[in-house]
Amino acid sequence: MPADPSPAEPSPFVGPSEPSSATPLAVPTDLSAVLLDQLDQGVWALAPEDGTVLAVNRAGATAVGARPDELVGASFLTMVDPALTVEGWRLLLDHVDGDRRHHVRVGLSTRHGHAVTTDLDVGRHRTVQTDVVTISSRSVAEPTDADATAEAGEPPSADAGAERFRRTIQALRDGIAVVDPSGRIDQVNDAFCRLVGRTQAQVRHRSVFDPPWVFRADGDRATTPEESAGVICLRTGQPAIGPVWSTALSRTERTHTRMSAHPVPGGAVVVLEDLTGEVGLAQRIDSLRDTDELTGLGTRRSTYAHLAASLAGEGDEPVRVGVLHVDLDNFRMVNETFGPTVGDVVLVQMADRVRDLSDRHPEGGRLHIGRVGVDEFLIIVVGSGPSLAFDVELRRVAEEVQRRLQPPITVDGLEIRLTASIGVARSPVDATEAERLLAAAERALTTGRLEGRNRLRFYEPALDAATRTGLALDRDLRRAAAARQLEVHYQPIIDLRTGSIAMAEALVRWHHPEEGPIPPSVFIPTAEATGAISAVSDLVLSTVARDVAGWSRDRILPPRARIAVNISPTEFEQRDFTERLAATLADEGVSPSQLELEITESLLVQDLRAAAARLELLDDLGFLIALDDFGTGYSSLSYLHTLPFHTLKIDRRFVGDLRDDRSGTITRAILTLAHNLGIVAVAEGVETDGQRTFLSEAGCDLVQGFLYAPPMPRVAFERFLTEHGGVAPDLDDAVAGRR
Repeated sequence: MPADPSPAEPSPFVGPSEPSSATPLAVPTDLSAVLLDQLDQGVWALAPEDGTVLAVNRAGATAVGARPDELVGASFLTMVDPALTVEGWRLLLDHVDGDRRHHVRVGLSTRHGHAVTTDLDVGRHRTVQTDVVTISSRSVAEPTDADATAEAGEPPSADAGAERFRRTIQALRDGIAVVDPSGRIDQVNDAFCRLVGRTQAQVRHRSVFDPPWVFRADGDRATTPEESAGVICLRTGQPAIGPVWSTALSRTERTHTRMSAHPVPGGAVVVLEDLTGEVGLAQRIDSLRDTDELTGLGTRRSTYAHLAASLAGEGDEPVRVGVLHVDLDNFRMVNETFGPTVGDVVLVQMADRVRDLSDRHPEGGRLHIGRVGVDEFLIIVVGSGPSLAFDVELRRVAEEVQRRLQPPITVDGLEIRLTASIGVARSPVDATEAERLLAAAERALTTGRLEGRNRLRFYEPALDAATRTGLALDRDLRRAAAARQLEVHYQPIIDLRTGSIAMAEALVRWHHPEEGPIPPSVFIPTAEATGAISAVSDLVLSTVARDVAGWSRDRILPPRARIAVNISPTEFEQRDFTERLAATLADEGVSPSQLELEITESLLVQDLRAAAARLELLDDLGFLIALDDFGTGYSSLSYLHTLPFHTLKIDRRFVGDLRDDRSGTITRAILTLAHNLGIVAVAEGVETDGQRTFLSEAGCDLVQGFLYAPPMPRVAFERFLTEHGGVAPDLDDAVAGRR
């Protein structure tokens, strides 16, 4: 290789520059212009940084004895003979900025080891998106027959013109076919043959009215020749353009093309535009849209589409479709307590646990699983056969899902346990349309959630009436809370040692203007399911705070006395619950120690770590905490001694059956446990003297029930306080003495 030229030595590319009247290289839209523009001169697109070949047409590649795809990525600088240095390349670019072009004659090295004398026309084109150097090349060592004829002053022969035309269409990327008025294909390039998967011999001289290829439309429908742009153009004499169709080249390879046709004297020119790359990209984008980015399951869009397709079925065979709407219980608390990063890890692991259900299913491929909400999944099961057998299969799948999701998940040392509630609906029993079937599954899920967590519920027609009733109930309940039509009643809690009032429990009551009294066991679960519980809770807490403030001011309630308030698990899990509670008491000037917050064991089972943190905060603020319905939950002994409980309330189911030896034994054990831990024990539902006697002898501290007084409105409770001599001395001293 020659040494690099010194700055004083001009580059072989450098010569006189002049503004060029040639227009920048572009792809003309007119077909005849395309054919003329692609005559036997080479066209190169080079990177301005180092002369790397970005693209080259067939004529340019042929000039150096190669194929275009072999040259892309190679350095054009090394093809110049002698090789062009980087400094020489940069010097060249200084002469071709703007609209200036540079003309130079050089030698181009071929693969056969000799150089071809070539004229180069160099230009540079800058746009917002690209910066490219273009070179038009033309060999002058071996002039074409047409050039020699022109130099001799004679017109080109017909054979030379036909050859030039053939070479031109052969160089084009798009498929080109020239047809006569009868539709017979007279000329066709290799690109056309490649796109339809046929050889030149199979295509040439065939008619577009009876083509050797088969195009397919959406749904793999074979199109007819009458639908093609070529036939339409020949019949109407007008340009025509068709939709994107596909051609199967093999079992795995398929091309996608759009045909257009243009009338010309003596027939038409048919163009096949290769859109395989664009269609493939669109399909990949659709695939991404159909796959949930986090879990890799189907998206809501693809899952609903799968459901609609499953319901449509195939052929006349009857089909059964089941929908399992899966909702993770209390997942919101995971996000709020540990953050969305941990929540995402949990969701991914949950998805992994159910992903292979299709593989393990007795009839693989009948299941589709998608993520349709933050913590909601939809499982579509397709089957056949008797309705009862299909229901059994749906229940088996649903129970397997619940079983898989129950084991704890460990994330960064945190052990998180979640359960899942599932609503099931099936077609054609419950609905035959996708929207109605989804609604039925959701109603079944909602009904199951009202009964608790980790529930499995099949849709039943009666749920529609229950849903309508529940919606009306929710609407009226919200209105009643806003208008402060809900009442707070107080039930005294009696000290068994003295018979005096020790405290009271606040209970909400609703007297519907049309339906009459509605028990809390009916409207509280509805309020929790619909979110109205916040309005109910705010009303109860503000009412209790106002009443306690008034009783303290009037010296009806001693400073150390307290009122117990039930806290809904849904409300307890609200992120701002503690702040709202403290603000409500502060507005009325009530001390946190004057309230005892009753929570249930079910709240601790869902997420013990989060519940413990919240309870510790409430304890630090001065609130007293009571564990309600003790003995009906799970793993009570494992957390009772570690959490800041002040009071333990024995469930009324044990108290109501004290005559049974087992219930009596359990009740004594609970009382002994409470005494050993220094916790006040309260027995609920005391209605007989026999129950009171048993509890007194067993050492129970406090009792409440209809034997003493029912829940009563504020005025009646004030009168009860006055008539029974106020509140008994605080039990804390007595409890402390037992420790």
